[in-house]
Amino acid sequence: MLFPNRKAPILSVIISPEHPFESPASRVRGYQLAQQIEGSLPTRILPVIGKESNFTQIYWQLLLNTLKLFTIARRQEGRLVLLVQRGIGLHARVVLLLVWRYVSGKRMIFDFDDAIFVQAPWSTKTICRHADAVTTTNEYLAGYARRYNQTVYILPNAIDLSLYRRQTAPRETVPVIGWIGTKSNLPYLNILDEPLKLLKDGREFIFRIVTDPTAESRVPLTRTLPIDFRPWKYPDFISQLSSFDIGVCPLPEDKWTKGKSGYKVLEYMALGIPTVASNTSGMATIIENEVDGYLVSSAEGWFKKLQLLMDSPSLREKVGEAGRKKVVNRYSPEVMIPRWIQVLEATALSSHE
Repeated sequence: MLFPNRKAPILSVIISPEHPFESPASRVRGYQLAQQIEGSLPTRILPVIGKESNFTQIYWQLLLNTLKLFTIARRQEGRLVLLVQRGIGLHARVVLLLVWRYVSGKRMIFDFDDAIFVQAPWSTKTICRHADAVTTTNEYLAGYARRYNQTVYILPNAIDLSLYRRQTAPRETVPVIGWIGTKSNLPYLNILDEPLKLLKDGREFIFRIVTDPTAESRVPLTRTLPIDFRPWKYPDFISQLSSFDIGVCPLPEDKWTKGKSGYKVLEYMALGIPTVASNTSGMATIIENEVDGYLVSSAEGWFKKLQLLMDSPSLREKVGEAGRKKVVNRYSPEVMIPRWIQVLEATALSSHE
């Protein structure tokens, strides 16, 4: 436990994640968050079991979890705050959540870390408007939420440094440039196709991709590139990440990607891996260019920064150490969890409209 138990906690917390544990957002802002705050506040999680790809099963479980809230609230004495981590794809669930909030008299926080309003505008707007508070990961998402709710908090993802410890393993004979992510983000790798081909003309390297094991055929890169595909598994992905000499995060700038929380960048930095990322508004809030990472805006920029890091192990170490220090100082649970507890306590004491 990060924090000691209080003698008389002022509230209990329920967290309802959108997906199973394997889903990055639900794992970090649902399951792990519950573990991290339970030492300070009684916390219960309503898990989603099964495969993330089985949407029908996920939707039914979310509806059942929502119905359970009525019984929980009826039996719960004292203050209770429900944290809804996304999961508003079904209009029926949104309606049930709002009914629960007004019938039970309990408090509700809505949390989202992507621009889900692009895909689900009515649901996102409606639950933002009726929640007691909204939590997001960056200013772009917070700006949207403030249109409908006056109580909005920016709480970046916390990186569990007890998990993100670089593992020692036999090193490759050539530098490893790596990318980790979900299969839905694989199309963004197309941004790297030209820079990697330019690098291949004069350098030897491995481009390692860690993602859904079923998605190898969806990698949008020239097949003659030195691609090494590795399946993502928990917690084995840490050993795969530890093999990276350089981490990359290519992104376009659009309505969806502006909401990206940059979690993979924080993963790289937590392990001391120097990072090169697209110069988008979201990434620029995390990386201080040429200090703890690099921001690039063109194929030439990608080529030059990757080449620079490939050719200088000492620079990789320096930039990686700066990135690790930033995560420790700004994004560790020791920094972020007290902020979460403050938000939960403030919401518990708030009044319904």
